[in-house]
Amino acid sequence: MPGFDRTGRSINSRRRDDPSRTGKLLKLLRISPASVAEGRSIPDEQQWYANLLWFGRRKCLLLTHAETFFSVFVPDIQKADLTPVEPFVVAAIEDALASEGLPREAFGDLDPDTVTLGRTASRIVLGCMNELARLINDDVIDQSHAGVVDVDALNHRLRRIIFGPLGLRYPIDLAAERALHIRGMSTS
Repeated sequence: MPGFDRTGRSINSRRRDDPSRTGKLLKLLRISPASVAEGRSIPDEQQWYANLLWFGRRKCLLLTHAETFFSVFVPDIQKADLTPVEPFVVAAIEDALASEGLPREAFGDLDPDTVTLGRTASRIVLGCMNELARLINDDVIDQSHAGVVDVDALNHRLRRIIFGPLGLRYPIDLAAERALHIRGMSTS
């Protein structure tokens, strides 16, 4: 199966069968699961889930906001990119918000110093992330036939997928409503 390099060019590779959970990210970073917060102790509006995916030998990161399912796919990462993980995750989320024309504060305080690693708390979010991983895999395969994987277009599509747990609403719309709410405006 195909993958891609940092420039978005496709490479012939094989994706591992099942997407990883936060535990595999912790293992990559050599962080003991016992040293992270219990996910249920972090409010949903502040929770981001991370899945480490592989396309061939290339590591990729899928971040998903627990409340809105707003997702960020970052291809071809290296362990050094994630050390420390907090600034990398915050920068990826901020870049995604900017690409959608949303304010930095749409998800509250995105200060790397306040990021807390936590254990997975929601099977619903994990199920949706597994579906996103399958969609990413299919998209990468489809786009690689043209020789280039358009990561920006892929991220754009991920934020416009309707999930039943969201009440048949788009993640991008829920993120925009959060941004309006945080700015103190009405969303009626």
